[in-house]
Amino acid sequence: MTAQPPIVDLSTWQAALAEQSRIDEDLIAQTKVAAASRRRLPMTPVSQNYTVVGPEGEQSLAEIFGDARQLVVYHVMYAPEWEAACPHCTQYAINQGHGINKEVSERATRYVLMSRAPYEKLAAWAELKSISTPWYSVPTEFAEEMGRIAPEFGDTPGITVFFKADDGTIYRTYSTGGSIIETTMPASAILRLTPYGMQERGEDSPEGWPQRFDAM
Repeated sequence: MTAQPPIVDLSTWQAALAEQSRIDEDLIAQTKVAAASRRRLPMTPVSQNYTVVGPEGEQSLAEIFGDARQLVVYHVMYAPEWEAACPHCTQYAINQGHGINKEVSERATRYVLMSRAPYEKLAAWAELKSISTPWYSVPTEFAEEMGRIAPEFGDTPGITVFFKADDGTIYRTYSTGGSIIETTMPASAILRLTPYGMQERGEDSPEGWPQRFDAM
């Protein structure tokens, strides 16, 4: 029998929904507190204006900002010797969709992907998976400085936020490799509104709920 939520009358459902709404509002309030704290973080300079390779050929890190003041990077796990990118990182990149830069560019921000693999591999993988976000090949030294290479694991995923000052100096303002990454995925946000949730192994769900997927 297909797993499903319990069936109740309308008043019982409305009472349960009201309680859930209170929980949701508490979560939103906490999220706003975290975002406000993030906006008050200090920043630290990047050691050098690294050279990267992307759709426009070789460029400096400063150049890929374009006219933006802020640059948000998702570090895709794709080591130089690999023949394919990490499947979870790939799914994340696909989920971000085509229109994200149109929206964030209106707020002085640009969003890109970065990996250590050669650009030719990145371009081929992007075409195969219909990934439209600009993707740049970066030197290992850059990945190490950003904390995206772990001695015991190799390449690791993460998000780094950069800020370009008036004098052109580039700073890091925020970085994470934690579960907050999931909250930036549109599909994850939508799935978490459903009874089955993310359907991932180990997710806190009622017994019998489908859990066919590894965590994103």
